[in-house]
Amino acid sequence: MNQTRTALMTMLLAAAVGATAAETADSSPPDVRLAIDLRDGSRLVGTPAASGLLLVTPYARLDIPFAHIRTASFDTAKETATVELRNGDSLSGVADVKAFSLDTSFGPATVDLALVRGLTVRRQAAVGTDGLTLWCTFDSAADVETARAGAGGSHRAGTFVPGKFGQALSVSCADADAVTFRADVVNPKAGCIEFWAKLVDVPSALAWGQNPTFVRIVAGSQHPLMLYLNGNDGGGFGGLCAAIAGIGRAGTGPYGNWTYAGALGGGEAADWHHYAMVWDRAGIPGVENGTHKLALYVDGVLNSRVWNDAADTPADPFAGGELRIMFQQHLAQGRVLFDDLRVWDHARTAFDAETVERP
Repeated sequence: MNQTRTALMTMLLAAAVGATAAETADSSPPDVRLAIDLRDGSRLVGTPAASGLLLVTPYARLDIPFAHIRTASFDTAKETATVELRNGDSLSGVADVKAFSLDTSFGPATVDLALVRGLTVRRQAAVGTDGLTLWCTFDSAADVETARAGAGGSHRAGTFVPGKFGQALSVSCADADAVTFRADVVNPKAGCIEFWAKLVDVPSALAWGQNPTFVRIVAGSQHPLMLYLNGNDGGGFGGLCAAIAGIGRAGTGPYGNWTYAGALGGGEAADWHHYAMVWDRAGIPGVENGTHKLALYVDGVLNSRVWNDAADTPADPFAGGELRIMFQQHLAQGRVLFDDLRVWDHARTAFDAETVERP
């Protein structure tokens, strides 16, 4: 009877892992990154040298690919591990591993299992696929640090709350540069930065100044890329405004007495809105017959009505910089929620219902 039960459990456990493996059987396995939480509270992020985790259970010895694991937790006192799979199954046993070896941003690193509290696995989309250079869903700090595509970033401030999809990053008006990424994910010649955002408890009137700057690139003392809400951007524009070195500036309209709702084209500021900043030094097809280099979209609709195009900048103005979220000047109240940040290496303008929903 015991042999029959053991055989049955082995088949069930193998089926649980096998069913997950079947999801990617017809395609190349996705790249994965691990965010390893250590018992001293620190975190190590990188690409694992091993392909999976060997888990010894009472019923089977399972070699589980990292791509099929969502999280794993380790109890060194009891010498047990609990693994949550992406298909919802949960397995317990003993992790047959002495250490984890990772390729991190500062080089190879190895950490003993006894120092590990748990890990989160992030499956990455292929960088360069359809021009995607960065994708962060803001589901957690681990998601920021590993990212779905491109190099992970740093989470410095803000909390994670229910969002447009899953979780979102909630940043207060007092938090500056809550999340940062390397600026080399942004192509200075042509590109698109898109995300979902929600303004919570902000005043109805949009003051003069950057309130807030959703995203910006900081390179030394320069800010060669900025996307912000502003009653007066200092150059005669108001509403939803943006500026890129070597590209130019764009805004919803002339400066004046703006409201947040007016800047968004009449939509409620407290609702989720899809924002997109698009640029191309050769001109954006479909925007004023391709005569302008920078354009802003809200919920898939062109929001820009005033432009000031600049001469090309031969050098890369983003070199050595950081892409940062967020910054503001005068807001004394409210929060901004961010979700599903994506950066592309071309002037993407197709923001219909299919392209803005998370796959």
